[in-house]
Amino acid sequence: MLFANDSCVYCKANENEATRVLQLLQVSQRASGQQVNNVKSSIFFRKNTGDDTRHIMCEMLRMVEAMENSLYLGLPCTMGRNKNAISGFLKDRMQKKIFSWEVFVKSRKREGMMSKFWWKSQSNSSFKGVSWMSWKRLCRHKHEGGSGFRDLRDYNLAFLGKQGWRLLTNEHSLVSKIYKARYYPKGSFLNANLGHNPSFIWRSIFEAQELVKSGARRSIGGGNEVSILLDPWLPDGQNPYVSSNHPALEGHLVSNLLSVGSKQWDAEVVNDLFNDRDKELIFSIQMSESVVSDSWFWNKSATGFYSVKSAYIALHQANNTVALKADREGYKRQWQLDFPPKVHHFSWRAISGCLPTKVQLNTKHVNVEIMCPFCDLAEQTISHILIDCGFSRECWNISCVNTAAVGGNDFSRWFFRLLESQASEVVREAAMVSWKIWAVRNDIVWNGKTSSALEVVRSARTILDQWISFNHKKWGYC
Repeated sequence: MLFANDSCVYCKANENEATRVLQLLQVSQRASGQQVNNVKSSIFFRKNTGDDTRHIMCEMLRMVEAMENSLYLGLPCTMGRNKNAISGFLKDRMQKKIFSWEVFVKSRKREGMMSKFWWKSQSNSSFKGVSWMSWKRLCRHKHEGGSGFRDLRDYNLAFLGKQGWRLLTNEHSLVSKIYKARYYPKGSFLNANLGHNPSFIWRSIFEAQELVKSGARRSIGGGNEVSILLDPWLPDGQNPYVSSNHPALEGHLVSNLLSVGSKQWDAEVVNDLFNDRDKELIFSIQMSESVVSDSWFWNKSATGFYSVKSAYIALHQANNTVALKADREGYKRQWQLDFPPKVHHFSWRAISGCLPTKVQLNTKHVNVEIMCPFCDLAEQTISHILIDCGFSRECWNISCVNTAAVGGNDFSRWFFRLLESQASEVVREAAMVSWKIWAVRNDIVWNGKTSSALEVVRSARTILDQWISFNHKKWGYC
């Protein structure tokens, strides 16, 4: 087996096989002009290989025995049935490097570590922080109210689906023939079973079978390779399989439904064998005279080709609740506004209800006084601290934002209405002033420092002007 710049040679652990390997290596060296580096070469043995045999093989091949924990390209060189034992080292490695984002591992435990890192106030703090949003929700698209992080399991499943797609569409490759002979000799990848005593690789690829099924479709050229009952060939997005159960359909191909010598459906045969739903779908298929071969296509992408991106999006849409259209538009506009990233992050947290106000902290069982530190007249909710508080109203009266015209007691609804009805300049100032009000609130709580409403608005405008000026210079705008 050839991989990158390395070659893997498999043989039985005896002297005859070792002699043959040496002969093969000599032939390879003469043909390529390259010499095998015995210092960098090693031998893997099965567990039931005796010590004497191991010693003889190493002596004959002039190579060392590889250790059980040997790594190649950062991964174990051998894999057994215990996946946790093999990949356990990844958890320790990620724990050490996660704060520099050097490792990206696909596991729910790793996602938990990343979530804790995200919500921590300081990377070196022993306090794990408050998780204001589930990891599943964080992994939603930004337009759906999430942060756009990858769901690692879905991402891994999309990659595995690509291998399943190759087994399905490239049946003449050596690896496809091996898997077909072992796991689905009378069918295809779509109707394969896990089987008895499956390998680690097959078990992993099999996990993506339902994903591949959801988007794999047959395009009819001549119908000579498409099973009437087993293949997804009907143009129905929800159920592309034939629902008729006439016994005459068993074991037959789609080509048997065509008139002899033409690409037209045999109406008499179709009407006799199929129910109304199937008949309507079959007659809607128009076949080209120039296309003679049947093919597979992926209905989750415009090109018809399987891609990890399209598969991930399909998984993401199937596993997540879709946000309301108005909310999607609101989140989309919010992320498109031109102001500093930290203000984007703040406004997203405020809209999503993830700001650590006293009321929000109380819902997380943090024992704090819930009254507002500005006015001490009402509970400190997100909408109160940013909109309704007397100090906040002073700030809004100085700014160009007319809060009375917008209305609304909930900050997310208030901000979305602002996005719908006001110019982008007004919305930018609203986001900047909200962020600055929150910063002043933190100064009061943690440092005992106060600021006037005029200072809040001036500071917000100054920071926004500096940001816009910097970006215009950076990108060469006039």
